[in-house]
This record gives sequence, structure tokens and C-alpha cells, in this order.
Amino acid sequence: MNSSHFGARELDRAIHLNDQGQHLAAIELLRRVLSEEPEDADAHAILAFALVGAKRIHAALFEARQALLLAPEDVLPHQAMAWTLIAHRRTREARQHVEQLLLLDPHSVAALRTQAALAALEHKPAEQRQALEKARELAPNDPWVLSACGRLALSLGEVDRAWPYASEALAAEPEHQEALVLMGEILLRRGDVEDARGHAIWALRHDPNDSGALGLLCSIKARQSWTLGLWWHWQSWIGGGPLRATLLLLGVFLVYRVARLVLGDLDQPQAASLLGYAWIAFVIYSWVAPGQFAKMIKKEIEQVELQPNY
Repeated sequence: MNSSHFGARELDRAIHLNDQGQHLAAIELLRRVLSEEPEDADAHAILAFALVGAKRIHAALFEARQALLLAPEDVLPHQAMAWTLIAHRRTREARQHVEQLLLLDPHSVAALRTQAALAALEHKPAEQRQALEKARELAPNDPWVLSACGRLALSLGEVDRAWPYASEALAAEPEHQEALVLMGEILLRRGDVEDARGHAIWALRHDPNDSGALGLLCSIKARQSWTLGLWWHWQSWIGGGPLRATLLLLGVFLVYRVARLVLGDLDQPQAASLLGYAWIAFVIYSWVAPGQFAKMIKKEIEQVELQPNY
């Protein structure tokens, strides 16, 4: 169902609020729109996006379903459902809606962004890159697309390649949330801790509950900590997806086993024992450090919630 002129204006405002990280304000505005026009499919779809942003993914699923019931052939309801299912990590169902999106509008930047997000969740960098390249051809200055390109490069360990994407995204929209967090992560990888922290704080001022910004701030604190700093450097080194991490860990284990055998052949039992203790310490550290990092994130969230003007 098409929105009235008043409703369309309010929907544009809700989209802007949501893009700025003001998810609760967008939700409240959309509820007012729906109280006047309860069968507005676009309003239900945009409300689903805002609810995903507010981490209320079960409510988002209800709104996305409502949008689809009202307009099953429209692009926006399918996009809302795909993003909601991605938030639920229900990739198989999300894939169906992405395919429908591309059938309805194969040249839609929003559809290609959704496809790229799903490919990222499924750890399919080739498909993700292909979708983003098509999106860039259609919208070369779109900060969302540029941020996604930079995020992909960073996930593959290509820090220098990620930098221009983040710079272009911020040039297009200086307060773009995703671009701010991305640039902060790039700066941290480059060792510029203070500027990275500045970007994290800037992003948190827009959205105090943004998980990416909170994660960045905690990464900064972890790097500054002697104990968690080691784990942060290790995580940065093995970044690039679970397959790469698994292969690297397997490689480290094989090196350890070969070294133990060589030390045994060289009749160096003391050195072999020390190596064994080092391996056990590494395993324990790898097991404990992520939990400590999670506690740090939780603490940051609590601090931000206690300081609404952060």
C-alpha cells in the first residue's frame, strides 16, 4: 500500500534517523505512522530495519512478515525480511529473499548490499566482492557500499586496500556510522591508537549501543593491556575468516609437534618439556582471553547505558 504524502515524508525521516543510529526515535516515529496507516507495507518494512538496529530481532521478524503480507511483490519488504533473517543467522531463508530481491530488481544497490551482507555471514568473499563491485558501478559514492568494500578488504587482512574505501565513505558522509568504525579499526591496525579511539567515541556519540563501535573501543583497550594485547595481535594476525584461523591453528600445532619430536631426537628432554608447557599456556590463554574480552565489552556497554550523554 502506498503511503500518503505525510506518511512518505515521515518514512524518509525515519530512514534518516535509523541511518544515524537513532533507532528508538525511528521506532517511535514509525509507530505513529502505523497508528494512522496500519496497512502501510513500507512503514512495517522500515520498522523492521529499525528494530534490527535496536537489537530487537524477534519484533523485527514480526514487522517484516507484516510487510510481506501486505506487499509480497515489492522490493522493500523482501529486503527487510532478508536483513532480519541475517540478524537471526537464518542464512538459508535469507538467501531465498535475496534471490527474490535480485529477480524483482537486479540493478538495485540495496539488493546487492543485502546479497553482500549475506555472503559475508556465509564466509563467501568471492560472492561478496562480486556483489559489491556491481553495487559500486551503480553507486560509486554510496558510503554504505564503500564501507562494505573496506570491511571486506580488512577482513582479508588488506589494511592498505581498506583505507581508501573508508576515506571515500567519510568524504561522502563525514558522520557515517559504519565508515567511522571502519576507519577506527584501520587506524588501530596501523598503530594509531589515539585516532582510532577518537573514531570510536565519535561513533558512540551517534549510537551508544553500536556493537561495532563498542567492539572497537574494547579492542583499543585490549591492545593497551599487556595481557589482552597479545590476544588482540594474535586475532588480528589470524583475521580473514574461520577457515584461515583453523588452518593457522592447525599449522601452529603441527609445528609444535614436530619441534617436540626433534627435541626428543636431539636428547633435549628439558627443552621438550618447556615447549610442552608453553603450548599448554598458549591453549589456556586462547581459551581465557576471549572471555575477558567479552567481559570488557559488557563493561563498556554498561558504562554507556549509565551515561546517556556519552
